[in-house]
Amino acid sequence: HREGHAGLRGALSRLTGVAQIAEELFLLLVDNASGQPGLDDTRRAHALAAATLLDVAYACRVRPAVDGEPAPPGTLV
Repeated sequence: HREGHAGLRGALSRLTGVAQIAEELFLLLVDNASGQPGLDDTRRAHALAAATLLDVAYACRVRPAVDGEPAPPGTLV
């Protein structure tokens, strides 16, 4: 079923422009035989949220605030 995932991967990339880690994780979490996720909803949501944050950070769309900015240092901006 990997061929079907290639279309999904391309569609997600075009929509988001940055999602690569999250896409790959999502595809790894789906059981190819059943088409069902391999984790419960809460764990899957947390894992995909973390992967999405990594994608955004890797694309330099978010960074930690530094001294002198309106947000507290270390807060993502």
